[in-house]
This record gives sequence, C-alpha cells and structure tokens, in this order.
Amino acid sequence: MSELQRLRDRVLELEDALGLTAEIPYPLVPQHTGMTKSLAKLFCLLIHRPFVSRDAAYTVLFGGRPECDQPAGKIIEPMVCNLRKTLRRYDISIETRWGMGYYMTDENKRKVHGLKETL
Repeated sequence: MSELQRLRDRVLELEDALGLTAEIPYPLVPQHTGMTKSLAKLFCLLIHRPFVSRDAAYTVLFGGRPECDQPAGKIIEPMVCNLRKTLRRYDISIETRWGMGYYMTDENKRKVHGLKETL
C-alpha cells in the first residue's frame, strides 16, 4: 500500500472518529429539514463528541478551505442557532457551555438514536 493511500485511509478513520461519516436519522436528513451540509456535519460532531468547542467546530467545518475562502470565526454561533431551530421540532436541544462551546446531553442523544430506531 502506498504512503498516499495510508494517509487517505487515516483521514477517513479520523473523520469517522469525529462522526463526520455518520448517517443522519431519516427525519433529520438535509432534504427534509433544509439543513445544509455544514449544519449536518456540525450535528454529527455534537452527536458523536462529548463536547465541541467553537474552535474545533470551525476547524472541522472550514479548516480545509483556503484562507481567503474561510468565513469569519463567529459563523459557528448562527449555525448553532439554525441547528437548534431545526432540532426543536423533534424536541432535541443543544446546550451551551458559555465561552467554550456546545454539547448535547445524553438524553438528547438518546432522542436522536430513537429517531433512527423508529425508521
């Protein structure tokens, strides 16, 4: 196996560990909710991580873009606001740890997994 292929495989492993390759429950898929790809990635991060700092979310969502193509650092706050609006209809919420970042309680994560099971 070439070094390039090993690196590609490692990137896929890391994306999987972050939850970026996870499937979103059917009722929450972007075409049914208007959720953008970026919101879907943020949602997967929140489901699969105990805590997501603003910096980590920004890096995962926009770090691969050229510097001139990256949005302002405060973009994460309105994204979380939009994601909260989308999740509200399913009685799922996102909590804030002021000045640090965001997380979902175990109860809310169970609700998400419950959506998967009802399909």
